[in-house]
Amino acid sequence: MFVKEIGVDLGSSSVSMYVRGRGIVLREPSLAVVDRASGELKAVGSDAEALLSRSAGSLAAIRPVRCGVITNAGMAERMIRAYLKKVLGGSPLKPDLLLCIPAGISEVSERTAKDTGMQAGARRVRLMQTPAAAALGAGLDIRRAAGSMVVDIGHGVCHAAVLALGSVVAFTTSLAAGEHFDAALMRWLRRKKNLLIGERSAEEIKRAIGCVLPREEPLSLPVRGRDLSSGFPRTCEITSVETQEAFLGTAEELIEAIRLVLEQTPPELVSDITRDGIRLTGGGSLLYGIDRLITEKTGICAYVAEDAADCTVLGLGAALEKGSASPGSAPHLLRRKLSKA
Repeated sequence: MFVKEIGVDLGSSSVSMYVRGRGIVLREPSLAVVDRASGELKAVGSDAEALLSRSAGSLAAIRPVRCGVITNAGMAERMIRAYLKKVLGGSPLKPDLLLCIPAGISEVSERTAKDTGMQAGARRVRLMQTPAAAALGAGLDIRRAAGSMVVDIGHGVCHAAVLALGSVVAFTTSLAAGEHFDAALMRWLRRKKNLLIGERSAEEIKRAIGCVLPREEPLSLPVRGRDLSSGFPRTCEITSVETQEAFLGTAEELIEAIRLVLEQTPPELVSDITRDGIRLTGGGSLLYGIDRLITEKTGICAYVAEDAADCTVLGLGAALEKGSASPGSAPHLLRRKLSKA
């Protein structure tokens, strides 16, 4: 009864943790900083970001998760261990972890996720598919017979899935996510205005004036970068209309991903989705006009969920609070637990 149960949303850009009975207790960048020469871990999360801003090139930034999949198990384990220490304080008891994984990943990737959690100090590790967690966090009843559709637009990857009777019926993953929108904006500025900007600047522009459909009142923003001709700093202005042009290709990829999932879905469930709509989750769903664009292109009403950016970790929390993360429950969505011998 004293064991902590913790849901972990291990994303490409951030890590969120939900402790049963306490709610969301941590939200930190999915980032580690190591010394280039020795490989020594210097900091993780927000501390790592602050350290990087003051470094003189002797430190290297490592993001151990790409597109929802652990790509650097050793660094992911050290990062999770540091976050668990922050959440649990000096407790000697090992927690039970519920980790998110993309639908359809290989058994090798599943095993890596479980082993990483165990090595980070967990007593046992269970896995839950991201679309299911996002749907639960958005308030959908995924155990009903009627079909529900969720499109989770994260930073590194977009998950589009249809769920019914507690299982994922159809799904696809796409790179039409936040990072891809940022890269599209960077390419557009390079091509159209001969200006080079960084990822952080691109994300700030996207959040401030970005859109995929025209705004009621066009916005503009001064952008500072490096002129590719002279090599010197230069400032130019970008408008919301121009961001719409830059985002066009990525938005079309997102619509195509939704179309592919609907093609795989039985007609009866498509009828349910047409009636109930598509629920949008993830930070990328907050991009201006994305819900209206999906509605226009698919003919199905799309709604941005409340607390969209936190839906996945809230879904993990809902599974823990309701006890649906207990052994033997929700077999299609919660994967087999792994305990140390």
